[in-house]
Amino acid sequence: MLIGLDVAVIAYTERQGTQALSGWILATIAAGSALSGLWYGARDWSRPPHRRLTVVLPMLTVGTVPFVVAPTTGWLFPAAFTLGLTLAPAFIDGFSIAGRAVAAHHRTEGLTWLTTAAGIGISVGSATAGVLVDTRGTTAAFALATGCAATAALAGHAASRRLTTAR
Repeated sequence: MLIGLDVAVIAYTERQGTQALSGWILATIAAGSALSGLWYGARDWSRPPHRRLTVVLPMLTVGTVPFVVAPTTGWLFPAAFTLGLTLAPAFIDGFSIAGRAVAAHHRTEGLTWLTTAAGIGISVGSATAGVLVDTRGTTAAFALATGCAATAALAGHAASRRLTTAR
């Protein structure tokens, strides 16, 4: 899940009086991610993962914006599906980069560190989103997800340039 987005979705639906839909919205993100993961992971790509990631991360960032401006709970369903379409490709490319960057005898450890970092980021992001929901509202919590995604896109672009010039 994206940094704090799940917390913000639950709070948003609660404030709209539609909390029973929060799980369905989160499931819609998962469905979009599963669908794109099956398609994206099965493809034989000609571009390396670090190049693909520079396209996927900005798409993920753009996919968070509809949450920030959501006027109704119904708006979150297409936003969730669209965002979900970008999640699996971002993870596939990220793990592919790590798998290529780490020596074979350390690959499991390298991928474990990546998973651990993602877990920590999600945990800190969820806690921060909770504080933002309580102090500034759900729009601020959704904006946190957009800001984190934009930061990842910028970092991915910078890292890709370094990987390209290092080769």
